[in-house]
Amino acid sequence: MINLELVASVFICLIVLIDGQRPYFGGCPKIKSARNVKIDKFLGKWYEVERSFYIYEIPTSCTSVNITRPNNTTKELEVSIKTFNRWTRRPIESNGKATPKGDGSAVLDYRVNSRLPDFLARLLPGAGRYTLLATDHDTYAVIYSCSDLRFLHAGLYGDILIGAVVPGPPDTVWVLGRKPDIPVWARAEAYDKLVTAGLGTDQLVLSNRKNCKET
Repeated sequence: MINLELVASVFICLIVLIDGQRPYFGGCPKIKSARNVKIDKFLGKWYEVERSFYIYEIPTSCTSVNITRPNNTTKELEVSIKTFNRWTRRPIESNGKATPKGDGSAVLDYRVNSRLPDFLARLLPGAGRYTLLATDHDTYAVIYSCSDLRFLHAGLYGDILIGAVVPGPPDTVWVLGRKPDIPVWARAEAYDKLVTAGLGTDQLVLSNRKNCKET
């Protein structure tokens, strides 16, 4: 007998995957991660300062990320992402878990908390592999993400808007800060790392932090 709940879950995830990612030929580019990253020092709260343009995030503002380790016996990290939808006037919170590839690794596999089976939860928007490109632990961090689908790689993209598909970058980048903004020297270092990695900075937009209640 067909498991209707499983079929429905697969159908929903396929819609989400198609609607939230756009495939590009070739695998993800090989990007070097940051060296000498101390994960324990990277824990704590970060504010989104800049990010790749993503049409779905136009109504969002005041985005922050809090990373914690529930206990010292596990490598798994808990991630809480908070943002505010300016259109609905409501806060939004997304939670998940990130696992470093190895000791001292700056590459983390992230999955969103979900009741779906693991192989389906991996397709949810936001799930995937995240690479920490640069950080000084205390001021700024640069994070890169790309979903490798073997012969294709997928990035976030726009939806159909006024009858036209609005494309976005195949790769997604975030510049984070321990404070809502970062010093000029930190932004220069972040940009330099992106240029060196071949990602560039043209796709970046300033995060909306107007009327945010920072804590």
